[in-house]
Amino acid sequence: MCCRWELARRAPEAICAALHPGTVATGLSAPFQAAGLEVHAPADAARHILAVLDQLTAEANGGFFDWRDQTIPW
Repeated sequence: MCCRWELARRAPEAICAALHPGTVATGLSAPFQAAGLEVHAPADAARHILAVLDQLTAEANGGFFDWRDQTIPW
């Protein structure tokens, strides 16, 4: 596995970013769903993540973003 700097050198058009889908209605998130969090159906979560991916530019390289396209500090 290469780091983001190596990726930028080898494939300058590539973007490496981490994405947080929010709370998705799955068995894994079931304990958190009653905590008043906004819960998304898997298909909706996938649409949100794809929308974020569509907005990413080279400046996003190495960033961490949530499903609303908000930056999350590392």
